[in-house]
Amino acid sequence: MKKKLSTVVFILTMFFSWGQAPCDSLIIVSTGGSNQAFLQVSLNICCLPAPIDSWTTTSNNGTILGHDTMSITHDIYNLNPITTIPFDTLNTCLTYSWTSNNVMTCCVTWVWDGLNWINMNNVNSIEEINSTNKTLIKAVDLSGKEVDESKIKNQIIIYLYSDGSKEKKFIN
Repeated sequence: MKKKLSTVVFILTMFFSWGQAPCDSLIIVSTGGSNQAFLQVSLNICCLPAPIDSWTTTSNNGTILGHDTMSITHDIYNLNPITTIPFDTLNTCLTYSWTSNNVMTCCVTWVWDGLNWINMNNVNSIEEINSTNKTLIKAVDLSGKEVDESKIKNQIIIYLYSDGSKEKKFIN
């Protein structure tokens, strides 16, 4: 059965894009219990570049919450074995191979925001959207006097950048 499934998945990938990583199209859904406890991760089959050899999900402390092989879905039992409280951060890694010599692994970090699981690989903040190739113009102390940061200790320094942004740092 596994060999047949592998063959079918491989043939399907011939008709679709080989340029996308499977982690780009992962979704997570609740399959019972609370929205955090019983979960299933799946991917859009059109984005499958090769058969998924294995899936593994761990908590942020390394507890293995699920492991599946040769499947396009992955079940997760998300309960801390000691406290029986669901973890709020999960790491899902999947391994796939185009050929026996070309094995790839990609990982997604999921964070529970109180209502939904957020794929942290797809989160964009304002800083990421507006980031530019900024260069440091100068470093100044709180009085506005330019300083050599290599000679400063136990002081706040303000870095001024070419794009108009500034960054404050405490130097030990």
